[in-house]
Amino acid sequence: MDIVTLSPAQQELVWKIWSEDQIPPSISSLIKIAFPDLKNLDPRTKEGVAIKKFLIEKGASPPTSAYTKKASLELSKEQKEYIDNNYITMKSVEMARELFNNKNLSPVSQEARTIFAYVKELKGNFDTDNKSESVIQAAVIDDAIPEKDYSPPTTIDRVCSKINKYVKGEELDFRNLKVTQRRQIQSLLTYLHNHRFVYQINSYGFQTDRDLFESAFVAYTWDKDDLSAEDIDQYIILCNEKIMSSSIQRNINQLEREQKRMIDEEGKMSMTHVEALKSSRSEYSDCIKRQQNLYRALTQERSDRLANKKRETPSLLNLIALWKEEESRLEIIRLADERQEKLGEEIDRLSNMDDLKCKLVGMSKEEMLYG
Repeated sequence: MDIVTLSPAQQELVWKIWSEDQIPPSISSLIKIAFPDLKNLDPRTKEGVAIKKFLIEKGASPPTSAYTKKASLELSKEQKEYIDNNYITMKSVEMARELFNNKNLSPVSQEARTIFAYVKELKGNFDTDNKSESVIQAAVIDDAIPEKDYSPPTTIDRVCSKINKYVKGEELDFRNLKVTQRRQIQSLLTYLHNHRFVYQINSYGFQTDRDLFESAFVAYTWDKDDLSAEDIDQYIILCNEKIMSSSIQRNINQLEREQKRMIDEEGKMSMTHVEALKSSRSEYSDCIKRQQNLYRALTQERSDRLANKKRETPSLLNLIALWKEEESRLEIIRLADERQEKLGEEIDRLSNMDDLKCKLVGMSKEEMLYG
């Protein structure tokens, strides 16, 4: 990695901001100030390292990038009672939005984390003597909540690792890449830094959803180095549909387990439950159809685009054929010019009628002139 050194103007600007703020700014915000054209604000970049080094040389203590976990909130008795009654059918973030009357809470919010911790405690203390095994399995298992936003890879070797991880049969060695492979991986690196992609993956509050989204996107796009911005958006939508179908499938599995429990324990099931299961299966089928149609459209459009490009771009054989045709045409033109030149000379010679007349009567020009 090339070493970056702050210019005197950048040093003055960074130190001014650092000194004036009562709360020391983050390295990311300082990168944005010192390098306004830089889009990657990761403190681990060479620009972030340069700012940290400068602050340390000035005697400051720059913040580290280590994650500091927020303390849990205190839940009231009424809130705990609500969670006790709903944690089987609702996720932590959904209960947090209801209990704290904030529809904008994310799965990584302090409120959702507090409820998630309480739910884990509930599951650990589940009374297996009074509840059937099927009910225990029916409890919604909250996935691991990411502690920070998604950070796309920044080097070729990390992109190769993701391809090897997500694409079956691919074992790329970043030290021995072919020209085509290197071009494809460079393109994928750019795709993974696309703002829409990063925004979409950070919208998922559970790590398995993020992993599934990333794996689908990498598998679809890693060997396509010709995608436009519109294509990338379409692939992001396709991967989002995969997350939706996965979520619907989990709901169907949960409803089916609950259905089995109701039949085993009560000998019947409610119409509400039947309708919910029917609706979920229909929704899942529609989601799969959307995926198939979108994937078919993407592959067909790309195939047509590549075919048109191939027709527009002359191949080597076509160029050789054209060159030969041009060579033949020039030879024909040369022969025609020679013939034209000889014909002109003959016309000039025949234009001398005295000489022609002498040859017709069998006499030379001198004999006709001098007798």
